[in-house]
Amino acid sequence: MSIDKIANSNNLSYKNQYIKVTGGLITLLVALIVDSKWIQASIILLSFLLLSFLGGINWRQILRLYKLPLGFLILSSVAILVNISKDYSKMEYYFNLDSIYIGTNKGQIHELVRVLIRSLACVSATYFIALSTPINQMIELMKKIRLPNIFIEQFMLIYRFINLFMDEFYEMNRAAELKNGYVNAKTMIKTTSQIAIGLFFKTMGRYGDWKNSLELKLFDEKLY
Repeated sequence: MSIDKIANSNNLSYKNQYIKVTGGLITLLVALIVDSKWIQASIILLSFLLLSFLGGINWRQILRLYKLPLGFLILSSVAILVNISKDYSKMEYYFNLDSIYIGTNKGQIHELVRVLIRSLACVSATYFIALSTPINQMIELMKKIRLPNIFIEQFMLIYRFINLFMDEFYEMNRAAELKNGYVNAKTMIKTTSQIAIGLFFKTMGRYGDWKNSLELKLFDEKLY
């Protein structure tokens, strides 16, 4: 189920959007500003509990939504964690390939944990807003605080394409799982690269379909 469908069908959908969005934004700022692993871990847990128990969203659906950001976080964490050098003096854990050393140290491991927890806390706060507040409530809120029309339209386009992107990702990921695309490391790397390429072309194809649909409906350059 997509973010848009979940946002329109849970117990928090019709609650006050001002409270939901304000609370989510404050939580997001706390996750970004406060450098405390415990507070950030609490934000992850609190967001999950609110969506699961108050919102009535199946916990498996919530965890499934973390697959995509987690994939990007894991890939980017390699840059933080791994050193490749001919000098191993700054590495505490390493192995060598001929004259090249590949390794890491405790400082990098601590930094990786800090970045991952902060990133997941920010993702959790963002998901709380996205899953508890339908798009029509967000637009109504933005109109009431008099945000520029161009900003609202850009927001709608980004929101739409995130949903398109994630729908395509889950379809392709499910197909890969059914075909044992993650059975070992070599196959997983190949499958991941194929999904990345496929996502680009399929999303652009969906964009073309959407554009043609708007033109057929005599689109007047106003999205709301």
